[in-house]
Amino acid sequence: MIWRIIAVILAGYALGNLNGAIITSRLFHNEDVREKGSGNAGLTNFFRNYGGLDTLIVLATDAGKAILACAVGLWLFRDFDPTFVHSAEMIGGAMAVIGHIFPLAWSLRGGKGIMTCAGITLYFAFVHGIWGMFLVCLCVFVLAVVLSKYVSLGSILDALAYPFTFWIFMPPEHLVHILAACLAALAIFMHRGNIVRIFKGTERKLTFRKKP
Repeated sequence: MIWRIIAVILAGYALGNLNGAIITSRLFHNEDVREKGSGNAGLTNFFRNYGGLDTLIVLATDAGKAILACAVGLWLFRDFDPTFVHSAEMIGGAMAVIGHIFPLAWSLRGGKGIMTCAGITLYFAFVHGIWGMFLVCLCVFVLAVVLSKYVSLGSILDALAYPFTFWIFMPPEHLVHILAACLAALAIFMHRGNIVRIFKGTERKLTFRKKP
């Protein structure tokens, strides 16, 4: 059993290193997105600097790697009790988030993990039919962004809602809930600079207009 857990951890972290924004900016624009805009290797900074359909590639990559990481947990623990399966899936997804934020492949300079966290809830929605987590988080994010025009505020509120959606919609599986809370805390910590700028009124708002 121990080797299976280690395999899930390593596979999840390795998948997390597949940063969509960095890879896409290098492949299609011959640049590193971390040298542009806010310097963050995430979906928002990529969209602001490149826009277009390339953003969909970033979105699919950052969410998809969490889905794959969770699927590794399911595959390795498919013969175990459902409680173990859910925990293994969550471990894989959590490690994908950590790999996204702190990627060894990219000098530990990754994104902030929101889209990869969303991939975990999307996985549980499709594989286990637990749509409540994904839909609540999506609604919180969309409403916050529409009303405030701050993507960062939507991400922060989404992170705050994240562990509660697991507690409400998932069975009482302690490891899953603990990991969800840890991921939420990590995501909020990664947005500490955004929080300061929001209070100062200097945070950049979302716009779909191109720069002149």
